[in-house]
Amino acid sequence: MDTQPPHPSPAAPPRVHRRRRWRRLYAPLIILLVLIVIGAVAMRLIQPSAKSEGTPAPAAASLTAQEHAYYDYVSPRLHQLVGEADELADLGSHKSRNVLALKSGYDRVTKLIGEIRAYRTAHGVPPRFAAANADFEAGATTMTTAMTESEQAFFKFKWDELNAQLARFKGANTHLRAAMTALDRAGGVATPAPPSR
Repeated sequence: MDTQPPHPSPAAPPRVHRRRRWRRLYAPLIILLVLIVIGAVAMRLIQPSAKSEGTPAPAAASLTAQEHAYYDYVSPRLHQLVGEADELADLGSHKSRNVLALKSGYDRVTKLIGEIRAYRTAHGVPPRFAAANADFEAGATTMTTAMTESEQAFFKFKWDELNAQLARFKGANTHLRAAMTALDRAGGVATPAPPSR
């Protein structure tokens, strides 16, 4: 009987080679992932927070159901919009070049204007709030135009034009503040005047 020695199995690569290959393939990916996570957390921490211009008064009991719904939806957003517009006007008056603050402010203002307009389109504007809506639309249109033109000026490095557009934020905010005040007067519970001494 012929016994042949078993065929030698191909030698498995040593574990050291596997570790090196793993390091070469996956280590850069892990490092990149860690850097992305750290960057995202840092951006979240340094991104300016949303501003608001106080809390709106509760809706008056005399409002109809449609008026109550409109006031409850639009008033808090309009208060926040005025706060954001104030912040953008302040950045403009200081000739800010803080791209992060400007961009996040633009995004929040655009979102709030869009939400208010979408609600108005879907549900209409009660006649009681027509004056507030007119001021809102004037301010929102001016603000949107100024934001678009200031972004274009920024990316073309036209600083004088950028400063002129940022100054328009103040005019837009005058209308938005008037809309907020008119909406609060027309739909909110009147707050009693503080007692005089």
